[in-house]
Amino acid sequence: MNIHWGRTAWYALLVASAVGYFALAYHTERSNFPQLISIVAGLFGAYAVLTASQFRNSTALLVAFFAYRLIWMGALPELSDDYFRFLWDGRLWVEGINPFAYLPSEILAQEVLPDGISTELFQNLNSPEYFSVYPPIAQLTFGLAGLLFPQNDLAAVVTLRVILLLGDLLALYSLRRILRYFRRPEDIAYVYLLCPMTVMEFTGNLHYEGLMMGLVLNAYYHILKRRWLSSAIIFGLAISTKLVPLIFLPFLLRFAGWRIAGTYYAIVAVVVGILFAPFVNMELILNFSDSLDLYFRNFEFNASLYYLAREVAIWMNGYNRIDLIGPSLSLLTFLILMIWALTGRYGTREHELPTAWMGAHTIFLLLATTVHPWYISISLAFVPLSRFRYPILWAAMVYLSYATYRTTAYTEDLVLVLVEYGVVIAFLIWEVSRKPTSTKILGSSEAR
Repeated sequence: MNIHWGRTAWYALLVASAVGYFALAYHTERSNFPQLISIVAGLFGAYAVLTASQFRNSTALLVAFFAYRLIWMGALPELSDDYFRFLWDGRLWVEGINPFAYLPSEILAQEVLPDGISTELFQNLNSPEYFSVYPPIAQLTFGLAGLLFPQNDLAAVVTLRVILLLGDLLALYSLRRILRYFRRPEDIAYVYLLCPMTVMEFTGNLHYEGLMMGLVLNAYYHILKRRWLSSAIIFGLAISTKLVPLIFLPFLLRFAGWRIAGTYYAIVAVVVGILFAPFVNMELILNFSDSLDLYFRNFEFNASLYYLAREVAIWMNGYNRIDLIGPSLSLLTFLILMIWALTGRYGTREHELPTAWMGAHTIFLLLATTVHPWYISISLAFVPLSRFRYPILWAAMVYLSYATYRTTAYTEDLVLVLVEYGVVIAFLIWEVSRKPTSTKILGSSEAR
């Protein structure tokens, strides 16, 4: 009887989660924080029970993987406005205009606007004063959506969602192959791919970390098989989707050796260079660099150590010195990661590499000036391959940051930021300090 009711409850939670995703997609605005955080809490609660349960059904997990993502196909993203820039850039490409070359305001000042470009679309851009910063693979997908649907926002969004769904499928395939390589249950892949964050932020809110991590995981699988050429090419594609995987490259030096790593870096550089070449010249590179520089010097959201440094700077100088603190923290991140990669003992064996990358990305986030919820998904992708679970907790806690959007003033609640980081860092310290144990996940016991 207990087994019967346990199975029934497991399936009921799968269905209840689908209802939660439907409510988020079609009936929840970003400004409605109480409703948003309640649904997110329910989804993470159901996810926690599902992944901890002794029962699992592989077919049901695969159906849920597709169903949860397909639910979003009829809705425009409500929790993020980044997609407006995707539509903007894509429609410019279709008209033969390079979005790296012109500010949105310069496009809007033209007498005849490109097809699909409008004042309404411009007003929805969250950074109209910056040049585009999205790398070539992302830009190619924007262009495809703009080519197919220059006037239909929803159809263009669905096009991008299908592409990101393919990225999740690549991640699922890669994780299952990696887990098989390490002789671990392949369904552990769903710890990442059925986490509410991955469903909401990739297919739901159109963030390209999902496609990027599908490529990174596939590149890692090729590393395990010692297919260095194909791995380097795929890694170059990942960097050309989002630049973040650059922080993982130094860890290959001691893992693969200087000769192999050097060749690997050269291939990655060639791939990235080829992909960027059609889009940029020296002027456009400067525009792209300026936008990235402004990002590090101007933007701040849901940060941790940066906020402490900011308060010290205000106390000492009477005003915020983000122009100094942001680049300084970036330099500190670079130095820490390089020292770890070149001298650290952990990360030199093949099964340690994902955890090393997770740690590197965590350091990157803790020293960042801006930490949007979907940034956590990068560390989250390595959870099925690591003994650490703190990214799951962080993926849940980070949605407290959406309290910022309760008003149009976008004022952060620093108490909630403190709660988020206090809980996550405390759990991280506990995980690092404890001895590896045997844990149960998706009905399977695994030695950690």
